[in-house]
Amino acid sequence: MLLEFIQKAYLNDDCKHFFNIMLDCGDKTSRYYIGKLTSFIVNKVYSIYEEAENKDAVNLIRLKEAADSLLTRFITTLKTSECQKSWAKFEQYLKMIHDIGTGGPCQVDFLLTKFEIVVELIDFMLGNRSPIAR
Repeated sequence: MLLEFIQKAYLNDDCKHFFNIMLDCGDKTSRYYIGKLTSFIVNKVYSIYEEAENKDAVNLIRLKEAADSLLTRFITTLKTSECQKSWAKFEQYLKMIHDIGTGGPCQVDFLLTKFEIVVELIDFMLGNRSPIAR
């Protein structure tokens, strides 16, 4: 059921509706709550995965892959021009990334090994002055 929700609410439209709220919506409260809901869902998936005895179960693997896909999309979006144009509304997005990153060891491992999250965030903050942007 959780996998189905993630598919319908996020992945089926490549997170377009989510990013519409997080990057374009002028209502700070809406951005805050969609970020809280999203971080709760992602952290719940990783918690389920960490606590599972049979980590090779097909449904569990699919659920974790969905969460990995969401995190990948969230981090790669930092590099888009759309994201950089919306920096003034970015407090809730970065709070969501923080909540996920501090949600458990599985999330930390994913963010630090798949992405160099510290480098990505510094690059985002430096914008055009980043050595990576040159």
